[in-house]
Order: sequence, then structure tokens, then C-alpha cells
Amino acid sequence: MRGVWVCGYTYGGKNIANSKFVLIAIAFSAFSLYCDERWDVGNVDFRGNEAISQRELIANMGTTPPRFLFRQKFDFNRLDHDISTLKKLYKSRGYPFIAITIYTLERDTATMTVNITLTIAEGPLVMVDSLIIEGADFFDRQQIHSFLSVVPQTPLDSPGVHEDGRAIRDSIRAKGYLQAAVKSRHSLDRKARTATITHTITEGPLVFTGEITLNGYHRVLPEVIRREVTIETDSILSSSKIRKTLRQIYSTALFQTVHITPDTSRQTAQRCSVKVNVTIHIKESPFSSAQAGFGYDTGERFYVSLVAAYRNLLRRGHRVSLLGRASSRLRNVQLTYSWPWLFSIPVWADFSLYAERRAEPDFEGDFEGALAAFRGDATSNFMYSIWTRIERTQWTVQPPPEQLFPLLPISANHVIAAALTFDTREERIPPPLSTLFFIQTEIAGLTGFGNQYIRLQFDSRFFLPVRDQRFTLSCAFFTGYAFAYGADISVPPRERFRTGENALRDVRGYVLDEVTPLEEGQFLRGGDFAVVINVAEAGYSITQGFQAALFIDAGNVWSSIGEFNLGTINWSVGIGVRVALPIGITRLDLGVPFYPQVLLPGRFHLALGFPF
Repeated sequence: MRGVWVCGYTYGGKNIANSKFVLIAIAFSAFSLYCDERWDVGNVDFRGNEAISQRELIANMGTTPPRFLFRQKFDFNRLDHDISTLKKLYKSRGYPFIAITIYTLERDTATMTVNITLTIAEGPLVMVDSLIIEGADFFDRQQIHSFLSVVPQTPLDSPGVHEDGRAIRDSIRAKGYLQAAVKSRHSLDRKARTATITHTITEGPLVFTGEITLNGYHRVLPEVIRREVTIETDSILSSSKIRKTLRQIYSTALFQTVHITPDTSRQTAQRCSVKVNVTIHIKESPFSSAQAGFGYDTGERFYVSLVAAYRNLLRRGHRVSLLGRASSRLRNVQLTYSWPWLFSIPVWADFSLYAERRAEPDFEGDFEGALAAFRGDATSNFMYSIWTRIERTQWTVQPPPEQLFPLLPISANHVIAAALTFDTREERIPPPLSTLFFIQTEIAGLTGFGNQYIRLQFDSRFFLPVRDQRFTLSCAFFTGYAFAYGADISVPPRERFRTGENALRDVRGYVLDEVTPLEEGQFLRGGDFAVVINVAEAGYSITQGFQAALFIDAGNVWSSIGEFNLGTINWSVGIGVRVALPIGITRLDLGVPFYPQVLLPGRFHLALGFPF
């Protein structure tokens, strides 16, 4: 049995059935309540669309037809919101006269679904004919034009016009004109199918900082807040300085909310400059935290973990933390004291004591040591770190010595390292258009005792969101090289590369001994040279907290750099899901090796967090 409602149509460019939508919604809801049954979304079809394909239209809707193991409950409110979304999409492509109406809603009682057909009257494509900037007395008009997206000889993007207006306003406020306003509008010539865009700028006075007031703090000393403030009295107060101050105060992890409010309430539009007072209001976060958990990781199998911390020692934001983790391969505990603004210098220092027991396929040992690390920001995106570690090693199981891997002496090991990081990512999942570059150099034995080796690492990652971040593309590349120098002829087992450890990501589709060198006796000794390439990963957010992914991985670990050969790189392709659980993002990937040999049915990889 089927029922069909004709909900609307377009005549003469006017929608004459919008009022019927509410009546149909009420009738359908009443029918559903009476039947006490769930109705799911069935087919979603369109009539009249030419400029945008049906696939792209559905991709921008929350109302989606059935997919593999997924059916969505039909909701009138969601469909109404989707129609508004599609109108904005058309207007962004140069169709300001777009009209979208519901043509039919077909109720199929056999499948308990509602089939939807939308009618689209696109109207003419409108091109931008001219662009006018008014009121920019103190700013370079050519510079303003350089970052506008809607310009002459391009399709009219109605939402983009207002986005350009906000971009102009923000660029002016970033120079200290906090009261700047921009009115953006466009006029249409339907006959000529052209548009004229006008941005009218009201700059307002140049704003200088007056008195800075802090309030809302109780258990934190005021200097902990003031040292993160980049706004200075009698200097130009710009939006960029306000954003930087907010970012730095939040980065302390001591505050739940931060509000920076300039007092611009006075009428100062006729003045060239003005001095305003600034209030910084904060709300402190809880300083104590403890978290215990357990999980399963393909590399470590089942594991348990404990993290406990207190973040406001001495009321100065110093913190102490305890980290513990135990699995079949690894048991470690680490106590860390963190000192932000070491001796009032903008450098973060960490001092740690740790003990670790590792049971690898090729060795077992106990490692105890101390670490001191110092890190800071050169710019908002450019960071540096320097650290040193002294470690004592006690072997419990060591493979028989070989010519390439002789028996190493039991002695303390001293490492000095430096790293540089360029990171434009924001703390969003997934991140917006962004990149990361990381390079690190470790030198051991430079002070004259312990093993002598050098280890180099390079990591890069790229993220590209598409379609309002519902669809994302990303890729990554890692390479590492370790070599001995001086009297030593090999790198210690713990410092060699193994896939799935530290920064060296898995080649999904392979187990450890398939992408890590095996020596005589089948000992998994690790390698001195490694390459892992996450060629591409495409993610699609099906619903909030649930994402599907396709990926291609490649990589291998070699005993020495001389054994590297492009033909020995292992390749795999696979699918995966990412689910937001209370313990964090959990991912399950199925990778299938396809070069140099095909290995079916592939292998599963389960872990916490995104792959890179």
C-alpha cells in the first residue's frame, strides 16, 4: 500500500504551496503517532536540477537515503533545514533566484519508508559585473581586493559576499580599528543576469589600550595570567593581539573560560584615535584530575593505563603528573614535574623520572632514567624543543650476538636531542586545512659515556577538508635513520625503528614482522632506516561521531640504509571506521596488502585516535 501527498509546486516563479507544508507535517506526524510506527527515509530524488548533480545535493543534506546497514528516521524539521541548506548552496554557485519545493512525499507501507521528491527551479546564472569599495580612507584598496573571493567575471556567491565583508572588517580590526564595520550588499539586474557588489566601510577610530583589569581568579596568582597577555598599555589594541592572548591563556589548561572585553561603549566615531580600558575575565578549571582506562591496541594487545595530575602547584601553574601503562609488551611508570615560564622566561620545562620494562620479540630489558625537556614557541605556529635523557639499561633477554648486531655493553646511556615543529592545525576533529612538519635529531654518547649513535626523524602531515568538513582528505610521510659512530658499530635494540612504535606509524594490512627486519634465528631486531607513507586517507562523516574512511598505506623498515629499495616497499589498501566513544576516538581499520604480494583477507588494526 502506498500513499502520495503532493506538497507543493512552482508556478510563474512563485511557490504557492509553502503553507501546505505545515499542514502536511501535522497530518503526517499525527498519522505516525496513531500508528505508533517508525518511518525511515526512502529514496531522495530531484526534478529540475541541472547545475548541481543529485549526488552532490544529497551529500549536502542531513536527510539521506538508506545506505549499507544504515537507515535514517524521517523528520520534517530536518527536511525543512535541508531545503534551506540547498538554497544556500545554489546561491553560492551564482543562482540567487533559486526556488526549491517539495513535489511529493510518498509513504510506502511495505518498507515503512518515505520517498521524497524535490522540485528545483534554478533560475538564471548571475555573474558579477562590478565591485565597489567605499569608505576605505586609510587602507590600500588593492590589498583589500587581494583577499576577496567574489570578484568581477565570477558567478555571484551571495553568502560569499557577506563572508568577504567579514574578511574586510576583520582585516581592519586586526590593524587596531576595533570599531570598524562593513556593510556588504549586491544589486541584481535580472535581465542582464549581472550583479554589482558594494562593500561600504566605516573604519572608526584607531584604538589604544588603556588600563588592563583582571578578575575572576581565586587560586591562581595574577602574574600567571599577566605573563600570557600580549596586550600592552598605550599600544595599539588589535583583534590579532586579543586572539593571541586568548590562545595563550587557554594553553595553560588552568582556565575554563576566558573573556577579553574592550570598553568601546563610548561614542567615538568622530575621533581619529581613542584609548579604551580592557577587562580580562577568567573562570578557573578544576586543577586535579585522574583517569584510569583500559583498551585494546593491535601492537600492545590489551592494556590498562592511569593518568593523575595536579596543575596548580605554588599557585603558579606548576604541575605534577603520574602516568602508568601496562600491557603484554610494555610496563612503565613516569613521574613528571612541569614548570611553565622557567625562571620567568617563556620556556616550558619538564623534569621526569621513569622506569620501564619491555618484552619485545627480539629482547627484554629494564630501563630506568631521568629526562629534562625544554620547549617554547618561536611564533604562533613554529615550536622548538631541546631535551636530554640519562638511562640505565639492564638486559634480561638478549639475542645471540651477530656481526651486524654485536652484544652491546650494559652501561648508562646519555642522549641529547633537539626538534623543530611547524604546525598550523587547530584543536578540532578533524582539523581544518592545515599542515605539520616535524624534524628531530638525537645524539647519544656525545658526553663520552654510553652507546654512541645518531637518530634522525622527519614527519609531515597534510589535512584538506571538503564540503564543510564532512569529507576530508589527508596524507602523511615519515622517515627515520639511525646509525652508530665512534667505537660502536650498531644502534641499541631499543632505539631501532619498528612500525607502530612512537612516531613510526603502522603500515595497515601488515603485522610487525612483515615490515620489520628478521635476522638469523628469526629475531625481530628492528632496523636503522624506516619509511612509512600514508599515501591518502579519505574520511566521510556519516553521522556525528561516526566516520568511514578509505586509505592507502606504504612503507617498510630496513636493517640499514644500504638495503633500501623502492621495490621492497610494502603497499596496502583498506577501509575503516572511526567512532567517538567516552574513552576517545576509536578506529578499526581493515588493510589488505596488494604489493609486492596480495594477502587476503587482510588484517584488522584497532587503536585509539586518528592514524595521524
